[in-house]
Amino acid sequence: VYTLDYLDVDGSTARDPIPCRAQAHASIAVSPTRKQVATGGGLYRTWRRDGNRDVIDERKADPCVYLWSRDQSKRPVDLEEPVGEGALLAFTADGAKLLVATAAKKLFVIDVESARVDGSLPLPDPATSLINPSFS
Repeated sequence: VYTLDYLDVDGSTARDPIPCRAQAHASIAVSPTRKQVATGGGLYRTWRRDGNRDVIDERKADPCVYLWSRDQSKRPVDLEEPVGEGALLAFTADGAKLLVATAAKKLFVIDVESARVDGSLPLPDPATSLINPSFS
């Protein structure tokens, strides 16, 4: 069982862990407003019983990224293809959009308010960064 512990630093109180069964959270991004967190990418395992023990049934790539709010609400955004290991996540400066670069060399633009994909475009190579050096 995976958990995501979300600490509200403004209130200085830790919230209960959020269970995340059958979801992959290899990448994380925090919005500039600090009101949203995005997670996604990686592989998760499904399990089955074999006699008296649990064994890995298969490994799956999650096709969703997840938008988390300070109230611990979680909104999945289905990209309709595996996000994959090595995915990169980044919010725009105003926090209105989430950029997701997948291992399959695709860049998705997600509208944070509606939790929907605005569009996607192919990348010539796998992304290594979503940070523009001129803005850092």
